[in-house]
Amino acid sequence: MNEIWKDIPGFEGHYQVSNLGKVRARKYIMINGCLEIVPGKILSQTKSRGYPYTGVQLNNKRRSFSVHRLVAICFIPNPKSLPEVNHIDGIKTNNKITNLEWVTSSENKKHAFRLGLMKPTRGELCGKHKITEKQVREIRQMRKEGFLHKDIAKHFCLGQSTVTHILLGTRWAHVKK
Repeated sequence: MNEIWKDIPGFEGHYQVSNLGKVRARKYIMINGCLEIVPGKILSQTKSRGYPYTGVQLNNKRRSFSVHRLVAICFIPNPKSLPEVNHIDGIKTNNKITNLEWVTSSENKKHAFRLGLMKPTRGELCGKHKITEKQVREIRQMRKEGFLHKDIAKHFCLGQSTVTHILLGTRWAHVKK
């Protein structure tokens, strides 16, 4: 694939991004008394959460951009104004135009689950849990023994509706009965 460079919107004439995921600064030089713009150096990239980022500066204002988003903005049409850029192969450092697509947040998450990049967080793996799997089993056992929902809720400091959802299997369904 041939490398193609395009100006970054808002930084035209100063910074460019390529269809292969590189970012470069433009350089101004004098040639025969005329100011010419020539390709400058390739900018270094740092990583944040695995995604390559690069910084640009104009008029003493510094901005940081994710490289995959710059590539998508400059090379991939987005007629539906979709908010996120997905890496088709799931590799966060592969910022070639052929590996990127505009998607909804939901599509991006579903894609990550399909590729195994994200695992569902449920039960004790979820940071918001108030009880343990052992307590879920105890709740179910207490109900079998005849305790009322409100008494179980009070015992575990939970809302009565939470207890009902646990017993119906709409919450903590992954805990086997």
